Amino acid sequence: MTATGWWIIALVLALSELLSGSLFLLMLAIAGGLTALATHAGLTDWQYQAALFSVLSVLLCFGWAKRRASKAAVAPNGLNSGSKRWLGRELVLTEAIVQGRARIAMDDTSWTLSGPDLPIGARVRVSSVQGNTLVVEPISQ
Repeated sequence: MTATGWWIIALVLALSELLSGSLFLLMLAIAGGLTALATHAGLTDWQYQAALFSVLSVLLCFGWAKRRASKAAVAPNGLNSGSKRWLGRELVLTEAIVQGRARIAMDDTSWTLSGPDLPIGARVRVSSVQGNTLVVEPISQ
């Protein structure tokens, strides 16, 4: 195959990536571009071109997958649970904690609070999460 053919393959893959958004096709497009460069440099046998494209595709895709997985494994605060992100957050009670229970709205979610009885307006800190209940403790002022 000619270098022009590899450039066309790389361009088609890159344009297809714009529709998918996964960056998988971008890795294949990069492999196609590198194969086109190798063809310009004198790699003329189609078998070697296909082998180079295949090897580059596999290496780039595995490299991308490994990089992506390592970044996604841990949340920004080091915890891998969505509800754990509330740990340490300070709140002002909009409902009194009576018999150890209350409700509070945070962002787009209504949470059950558990903690010592406190009046409306008291400041509390989330100390732990048990299921869908935030355990709070008063903040001394």
